[in-house]
Amino acid sequence: VLMTSLAKVGTGIGIFVVPFVMSRLIVNYNWHMAYQVLAVMAVVGIMSLAFLLKRDPAQAGVQADGVVGTAPRAAVRGINLTLRQAFHTRQFWMLSAAYFMLWYTTQSMMVHIAPHAQDVGLSVSESALVVSAIGGSSILGRVGVGVMGDRVGTRRAVLICFAVLLTALAWLPFASGFKALIIFALIYGFAHGGFFAILSPLMADYFGITSLSTILGMVFFIGQTGGAVGPIIAGSIFDATHSYAIAYVIMALAALIGLVMMLLLKPVKQKD
Repeated sequence: VLMTSLAKVGTGIGIFVVPFVMSRLIVNYNWHMAYQVLAVMAVVGIMSLAFLLKRDPAQAGVQADGVVGTAPRAAVRGINLTLRQAFHTRQFWMLSAAYFMLWYTTQSMMVHIAPHAQDVGLSVSESALVVSAIGGSSILGRVGVGVMGDRVGTRRAVLICFAVLLTALAWLPFASGFKALIIFALIYGFAHGGFFAILSPLMADYFGITSLSTILGMVFFIGQTGGAVGPIIAGSIFDATHSYAIAYVIMALAALIGLVMMLLLKPVKQKD
């Protein structure tokens, strides 16, 4: 879990740095320049680093201590399901529903938090700093929740993330100034980063690792449909009411439903 979290720290660093850089470019130049710089960063940074990736540590001559040759893909706690088998479990659909609700909330928040900050009187630069604070806190969340998952279990770590997320959403209606929004960003960012760090280990705990990539991809696909519709719904609500109040209530309800799903989740029993 911890290694997964460390691998995702780079994403948190990007969320921390990019909004601030883009805001300065927009203020000093324009949107066109900001997007051009972002495109160059993506091509040079992401694609260059991609060439350094290895599919398996063995390709670099690295093995875990005490391991000779290629380690087999062993079952996790006696569970090793294929995608077809996972489809027939209640846990797969409960996890998919929980992450649908989660991504509905988190993607809506990431799209609308900067406009919300400007709506309550913050400047473009201050709004960007709020988004950057989310990125900085998410780094702590990715590492901290990774350690937490190793020590208390992935399900409990996810439940803690939901509790932190709901705390942030409860604070948001009272966050009308720069300092208050920074506090929100620090609380929310920890949960945001933790959720993404713990997803892959969570799937492995429930379904094993034989078809982990496929199962993880399906949960991502189902969950991200919530991430796709959430920002649109939140934006439509703001256009109709000129306020994010109702949208934030819906986000909180979605997060609460996700929490209940995780509370009801039980281990998978693989049939012979």
